[in-house]
Amino acid sequence: MQKYSLFSFVHESLNRVYLAGFLALAPVAFANYAPQLTVLNYKLIPLLYIILTIIYPQPGQLSNPGSWQLRLAQENVHQTT
Repeated sequence: MQKYSLFSFVHESLNRVYLAGFLALAPVAFANYAPQLTVLNYKLIPLLYIILTIIYPQPGQLSNPGSWQLRLAQENVHQTT
């Protein structure tokens, strides 16, 4: 069983709240703005998801450096020794 800190629990809860709110409001927004949708609007949805992911990362992303960063650090250690 995983142990979460309070910080990661709050982040995960915020993610669920945002997702629930988005899913609840998406049909209303789509019904109101469907006639005005363009290609640009479809490109903004993934951008919004990326921004929210950066602001509210998943709990594992906070304490876990990216694999490329870890690999780079290991290569630097091997080169200097």
